[in-house]
Amino acid sequence: MWRLCVAGAICAASMAPSATASQLVDRNASGIRLAVNGRGEALITYTAHARLKHVLAWGAINARAPSQAQPQVAFRLDYAGGFGKYHHAYWKRFGHVCGAYRGQPLVWLVAACTAPDGSNWALQAWQRSLPDYGVSASGARSAWDIRLSHWTGPQAALTVKTDWTYPASIISTARWSTKASRSTAFTRRGSGVRSTATRG
Repeated sequence: MWRLCVAGAICAASMAPSATASQLVDRNASGIRLAVNGRGEALITYTAHARLKHVLAWGAINARAPSQAQPQVAFRLDYAGGFGKYHHAYWKRFGHVCGAYRGQPLVWLVAACTAPDGSNWALQAWQRSLPDYGVSASGARSAWDIRLSHWTGPQAALTVKTDWTYPASIISTARWSTKASRSTAFTRRGSGVRSTATRG
């Protein structure tokens, strides 16, 4: 979950960061609300695909550094509002104890709060699947991801450097101009880690 998100390369150094370690909850949602109880669980309530949804999330905080020996942490998501976990309409009596958010400023913020244990929860929305080269997006490529994060401590710093590439419309085979275009990023805190592949 991951305190990463795609940031504008030019202004990445000065832009407020995304929440650490985000995990996808849904896409193209509206009316989004976040509640957190004293058991380390979050309840996300929203409307998507013409349906009101209640999603219970738990089980992830602070991402691990990438490792082949140990899997990355991830939220467990119950899209039945807790019925799958507790076998009753848990969402109807879900207590909210999370206070005002006291962490660093976040971009693309939908909702955030700081729990009594000092951990931070955040929901953010951004278009993660936009095509390259400024091509107009439609359908799934234009969707807005709704992503959940849960972390403690300061956020990781993400450094982004620009590079360039020939689009396939100019030459038959798209080539990366240099191997320096690698962009790998991770954090030690949050609920997930993602890195981009390198092309040579």
